[in-house]
Amino acid sequence: MSADGRKLLAAARRELHAHFGLDTPAEVDVHFEWTLPLGGVFATLELEGELRGCIGYFHRDEDILALTRRAVVAAALDDPRFGRISREEVPRLAISITVLAPPVAIADPSEVVIGRDGLLVERGGAHGLLLPQVAVRRGWDCEVFLAETCRKAGLALDAWRDGVTVVQRFEAVCYSDQPSAISDQ
Repeated sequence: MSADGRKLLAAARRELHAHFGLDTPAEVDVHFEWTLPLGGVFATLELEGELRGCIGYFHRDEDILALTRRAVVAAALDDPRFGRISREEVPRLAISITVLAPPVAIADPSEVVIGRDGLLVERGGAHGLLLPQVAVRRGWDCEVFLAETCRKAGLALDAWRDGVTVVQRFEAVCYSDQPSAISDQ
């Protein structure tokens, strides 16, 4: 894992511990310059092999560390699919931070590379996003990946074909402090 990945994970763990009033891990040097274009950051929390929260933010006026810190706390408290993380669970959580490149509109599904690209679909106020590792973990091909992203948005499974739904792909890199982390957003 890169030094930047280790720093992001350390900053995320430290933020979670501080938010829950736990002893914080030793201060680490989290100063670095992210040189790649930043599209967003997602934090995924797993407890004993089970997904417990995953929330992310697209790049706004915040830097990568601010987005990471905000996302990890939101994943612990605000993912509507799960109950809030308890103080007792925090030390046992596996953390994954996925850094997204800016999304790029696609004209043809053949532009999507499974394992490299995540997907974002938008239509009206509906939107759905799946990280690249989801398709790999579940053994999906491109069409299933597109359909499942539409499902996540609450759209028909074939909405990606209708010419109205905006389909974008994005590259991402995932850093995890445990190799078994799910990262299923």
